[in-house]
Amino acid sequence: MFPILAALLILGTPATNTLCPVMGSPVDAKSQIVKVKDAEYRICCGSCERKLTGSPEKYLNADGTPKNAPKK
Repeated sequence: MFPILAALLILGTPATNTLCPVMGSPVDAKSQIVKVKDAEYRICCGSCERKLTGSPEKYLNADGTPKNAPKK
């Protein structure tokens, strides 16, 4: 169990979002992935990568969830 936890700490949190944090477009397993603050996010295009990495606080909550994530 400890090797799995250690791997998660090293690799960060894998992408699980279904909407691009920037544009809100649907994303899936084939979408581009960008790493921001030790977490991965799927994005819809290259311009969203620049926006998300340049101003993550604009698109992500303090806990790392995308601000446009569906409410549970």
